[in-house]
Amino acid sequence: MQQVRLLRRHMWGIAGTLLIIAAFIVLCAASVHVRGLPAEPWACDEFDCADPIYDLRAPYVPITIGALLTGTVGIILLILARPIRWASFAGRPRGWSRALLNTILCVGLAAGVLIPWWALLSGVINWSVPTVSLVVVLGLTTVHIMLWAWLRRQHGRDRDSWGAALAVQAIVSVATVSISAPFLPLTYLLAPPMQLILLLVGARIAAKMLQGEGEEQYLEREKAASSIQIVAVAGLVVVIGIGTVWASLPRPVPDALQARIDAGDWPLRKDAEESRPQQPAPSEPAARTPATQPTQAAPECKASALDMTIEGWDAATGARAATLVVTNSHASDACQLQGLPGFRIIQAGDDLDVEINEYDISPSTEDLYSTITIGTQESAESVLYWRGERSAYHDDSAQRAEVLIDDTWVQADFEFQEGNTPSDSPFDVVEHSELDISKWSPSDRLVQ
Repeated sequence: MQQVRLLRRHMWGIAGTLLIIAAFIVLCAASVHVRGLPAEPWACDEFDCADPIYDLRAPYVPITIGALLTGTVGIILLILARPIRWASFAGRPRGWSRALLNTILCVGLAAGVLIPWWALLSGVINWSVPTVSLVVVLGLTTVHIMLWAWLRRQHGRDRDSWGAALAVQAIVSVATVSISAPFLPLTYLLAPPMQLILLLVGARIAAKMLQGEGEEQYLEREKAASSIQIVAVAGLVVVIGIGTVWASLPRPVPDALQARIDAGDWPLRKDAEESRPQQPAPSEPAARTPATQPTQAAPECKASALDMTIEGWDAATGARAATLVVTNSHASDACQLQGLPGFRIIQAGDDLDVEINEYDISPSTEDLYSTITIGTQESAESVLYWRGERSAYHDDSAQRAEVLIDDTWVQADFEFQEGNTPSDSPFDVVEHSELDISKWSPSDRLVQ
């Protein structure tokens, strides 16, 4: 039996091939792990779910980058693994053979370029870093193999063809981005055909450059691999295998999030409404009586005569709003609310020292009063407005809102309408945040 002779280039080939296979395995595993995984749990308050706190896909980004670098190293190592001359080379193709070879090149390049672009733009794949990277790498690999096979068939220089295919792809990729990027938003329409055309032109130029005579001077005697090289490659195989298994495992939940899960405080996601159990329909609410004589002269309201609620929670793109409703529930006569209401937020026993400013509402839609008189069982309201700081706000301890009436701080109860998630800390503000308060207007809000 003839003994198999391991050459040095075989060692490079084993290392490069294993690195490429490992990269594909890790990319496939990461794509599977992120599929269906929410990008993050969402920090929800009573009116909106926004501003992610934890990104559960983030740990797969460095894994993906590592796989891409590993695959790139493997592709480069295969340059050293290829023989200098293709043993089966029998001369350049002619006639129908040449036409068939060119047709295969065009079809292969079109598939490698257009299919990934179609997959990315049509939305048939999950837009995550591992999945997008896998699709792009599959396309680039297809293009590389087609270029290498075509160039090798032109002149028989195997190793040079492998390196030239890499160079053509790199140059074309940079040129495609540089030319098409300034034409946003038409980039996605220009880039695919431009990339395909540049690859065909690059293949022709590379074939011309590799047609020169005298490549025999680069021929070298095939050297056998030494025992040290064989052992080193065997050790590398073990390292690659262990690294591939580790990188292919699902990433653990962050410690900060795991603590919240253990405490039963798992933040809702945007799709939480779909799985929320159906609540019984609320009873028909009764209407409040607005202030009927807002400019009537009356004594100042006493704290003991009033009931206060904060309701009407609303939000849009970071802006937050709610309504402070004051009802004259316990007095036998009308009383007067004077000036901009004093307001503070207490959290965990501490005053957040929120800066209060006057909020201007268009006078065309509201009758506003700096001083307003409310009769018995009548109500007035003031709009609260602030910018949400959920990205900086992680304190879920209970809050208490208080309004200054007759030099006395009176607690305002939180009320939540249907569709709002009840919360003990509905104000996503931090210490020294700004909060705007409007002038008074008659309230005809519904009693919840």
